Amino acid sequence: MHLKRKLKIAYDTAWIISHQIRKAMGKRDENYVLFGIVEIDEGFFGFPSEWEGKRGYDTDKTPVIIGLSLADGRLCFVKAQVLPAVDGDSITAFTEKNIEKGTSVVNDGYVSYY
Repeated sequence: MHLKRKLKIAYDTAWIISHQIRKAMGKRDENYVLFGIVEIDEGFFGFPSEWEGKRGYDTDKTPVIIGLSLADGRLCFVKAQVLPAVDGDSITAFTEKNIEKGTSVVNDGYVSYY
C-alpha cells in the first residue's frame, strides 16, 4: 500500500513491482556469504493449522533458520531460509551454502547444530 501511494499507481501494479524487487534482492543475496562471527537460530512462523497451544518443535508452523553476520560488533548481513525440517542435514546444508569456511558460529546449543 505504501508503494501504491508513493508512486500513485494501482494496487495490482504495486504488488507486482514489490514482488519483482524482492525476487531481484533474493538473487543478489545468493552471491553473499556470512562471515566474521555468525549467529544462527531457528524459528517457526505462521499460524498452526489447528490451535493446540503447541510451541517450538511440536508445532506445524513453518521452520525457518536465520543467520546473521557480525563484524566489529555490528550487524553486517542477514540470511534466512525456510527449512524442510529442523534437523542436522537441513542446518548443515544452510551453513555450507551461506557461511564462509573458517567462520566462528554461535548458536543456542540445540542438538541438531552438532
